[in-house]
Amino acid sequence: MRSRFRRPAALLALCLAVCLCLAGCSLSTPAGLPYASASSSPSSAASSSAPVPAAEGALTLHFFDVGQGDATLVTTPAGENILIDGGPRASGQALCGYLDALGVQKLDRVIATHPHEDHIGGLVAVIPRYEIGEVVMPYYPATTKVYRDLLTAIDEKGLGITPAAQGMALDLDSQTAWQVLWPPEDAESAAGDNPNNASVVLRITFGEDAVLLTGDAEKEVEAQLEGELNSGLLKVGHHGSSTSTSAAFLKKVAPGFAVIMVGQDNSYNHPNAKVVQRLTQAGAQVLRTDEAGTITLQSQGQGWQLVQD
Repeated sequence: MRSRFRRPAALLALCLAVCLCLAGCSLSTPAGLPYASASSSPSSAASSSAPVPAAEGALTLHFFDVGQGDATLVTTPAGENILIDGGPRASGQALCGYLDALGVQKLDRVIATHPHEDHIGGLVAVIPRYEIGEVVMPYYPATTKVYRDLLTAIDEKGLGITPAAQGMALDLDSQTAWQVLWPPEDAESAAGDNPNNASVVLRITFGEDAVLLTGDAEKEVEAQLEGELNSGLLKVGHHGSSTSTSAAFLKKVAPGFAVIMVGQDNSYNHPNAKVVQRLTQAGAQVLRTDEAGTITLQSQGQGWQLVQD
């Protein structure tokens, strides 16, 4: 298998070596990586109704209920669709069902925030099924079967991989601005042995509104984020774990809505009660996929609105 990261020659050679090495690796999951629990299927709340379609001219975010994992579809005012993460492998078909129900035929961009199974597993089903404009991922080698399967799906589709890097603008239209706040270009060195801290952190702005999407980035990353962070909508980091969402970080973000993507009865006891309390005390309305199913918020550029059936 060959990697398709668009990198300088030296790093491209490294990525090729990693992928060649993976071909001979064990298929077992490395010890110590926090993969999805048995609660990886969508909740009954989500399965009872289809996602609400995007309003014309709005910035719309669908936080899909994929169990213990993340999968978010962003639809821009111009109608482009960007999928950020794909949930665990077990919910891949459910994710495709959500996208089909919304009439999605093309994903203008797929962003995999980091190489944990509960974020990239479902993308193995998504990549072959839809027309894909671009794949964006951090440059972080991994040795898991699901990561290898994702690289294979991307390669067989004939796609390249654009490495996410701090300071990049991922704009698709003139109405929204997409800024990569993390990771640095060498995500592996920045994150060390914790792939969560290689997570792509994105801030999207539209008119007066902003959304901050943090993957599983932990407090160490939160403390290093620079520039404007104030955002009316926050995708809470690491499923509401105590490792993320520090008080200092919340003071900078000051969200009005906070979405926690988490599976029912998960073995990690996510979200952490103190994190939920911290969010509430910061003035955020906390929304959880384990309680509400798929959550949809929209902006016309003058305030976020929770969209319900």
